[in-house]
Amino acid sequence: MSGPKGVLYTFALLDEGSTCTMVDASVVENLGLEGPRDPRIKWTNELTRKEKGSRRVTFEVSGTDTMKRFRLHNVRIVVNMALPTQTVDMSCFSRQWANLEDIPFKSMENDQPLLLIGSDNILRL
Repeated sequence: MSGPKGVLYTFALLDEGSTCTMVDASVVENLGLEGPRDPRIKWTNELTRKEKGSRRVTFEVSGTDTMKRFRLHNVRIVVNMALPTQTVDMSCFSRQWANLEDIPFKSMENDQPLLLIGSDNILRL
């Protein structure tokens, strides 16, 4: 992820069931992201939630192995998003599914994603 103040390396979850893209508030400060305040976040099944201090921001993401960047728009800031930690052993996956062998995914161990990419941005990738 990149912004005016620099770059942050983190994991992201792709969730086509989520109607909006969300980022943890801790990232926003580190990257120097700014945008209009909008505390109302629309969740699943037309439910809405007020997230005090939430804004809509735009920033770029990329993989660690490529220079290609993707711009994410209207990303909602959420304080303490608290996505569950994830563990994925890519060497195990590539042994089980040969078609993944040449894909440069990094393994992760008890890592907490700070970005959830929803259906509003998933086609930009």
